[in-house]
Amino acid sequence: MTANASNLATGVSPSIWRNTAAWTKAADVAVVLMAASLPWSTSLVAIFAVAWLLLLIPTAERRDFSETLKRPACFLPVTLFALALAGTLWSTDIAWAARLHAVNPVGKLIAIPILIRHFEKSGRGLWVALAFIASCAAVMLASWAMVVD
Repeated sequence: MTANASNLATGVSPSIWRNTAAWTKAADVAVVLMAASLPWSTSLVAIFAVAWLLLLIPTAERRDFSETLKRPACFLPVTLFALALAGTLWSTDIAWAARLHAVNPVGKLIAIPILIRHFEKSGRGLWVALAFIASCAAVMLASWAMVVD
């Protein structure tokens, strides 16, 4: 067994960076945290969404994503986003800041095909549902505690 300088400097074997299962599980945890923070905070949802997208980069395969976009549940959100972009280009008398602000809510539709493909591969979609339900129940209990108090 030999050790080179790059292995000693990082302290991590290079095989962990190629471990797709570990990256997928980390991405699943990010989505679970995103679902759990949804009833509580919009900022946390955005932070976990960015972390999820960054964790998906090592597991992304172009061929899988193109196969996913062939289904209506996946290409319709992308089509609606493209239509919204075309609508912003169509309006000429509105400032660019207002146009981009108007496209922002529709841009979240792009996550739908990515989520569908990710959970087809990982199979941990139940984790997300349970985290969201538990978080909603905690919000409900907290609100009832405030009413009673």
